[in-house]
Amino acid sequence: MAISNYSELQASVAGWLNRSDLSAVIPDFISLAEAQFNRVMRAREMQGQATANINTAFFALPADFAEVKAMRLTDGSGAVWDLIQATPEQLSTGMAESSTPSVPEFYSILGEQFQIYPPPNGAYVATLIYVRKLVPLSTAAPSNWLLETAPDIYLYGSLVQAAQYLRDVEGLATWKALLEQAIEELRVGDKPVIGPLRTDIPLVGLQRRYNIYSDW
Repeated sequence: MAISNYSELQASVAGWLNRSDLSAVIPDFISLAEAQFNRVMRAREMQGQATANINTAFFALPADFAEVKAMRLTDGSGAVWDLIQATPEQLSTGMAESSTPSVPEFYSILGEQFQIYPPPNGAYVATLIYVRKLVPLSTAAPSNWLLETAPDIYLYGSLVQAAQYLRDVEGLATWKALLEQAIEELRVGDKPVIGPLRTDIPLVGLQRRYNIYSDW
């Protein structure tokens, strides 16, 4: 059976389980699998960029935010620099020592907001490189990049959740092993092929560089 959309995935899960009485809970299995994917997967297709005009110390995370990779600011003259990540406690200590607006150097995540420190002394453009959550499957959104690229991951992830629901210890071990193998294959296939080191690439304008593959 082909698995190219949300409806076909649900039918496939029911078929692999050989059950016709789980139609009401199969969408839950898929949603729980997606929650796990968002926690453990860091594929190339999940990398995104967002920009925001800021002039205050706090601004909202993107709605699909999963993890920050880098944040940089651009000032009115076009100068660009990367901010250094700090803990909320470190920024709280800094604010207690001085809350005088200045050129921001640090950022942290506090709840559903970013905080930068020192508080900005003017208007800046913040550019965020981050990991995006999957667009969850639904009747209105019947497919996404993961279902198109690796339907087996969706199937095995949903079957893992089904096995836990059914208290199927043997099935859980089988589906979990297949899921882990499929995710690992996607991870390996996602890594870039590294060629000879080039020394003629100028490193201009940024204080540091990042690698989207380093944490996955």
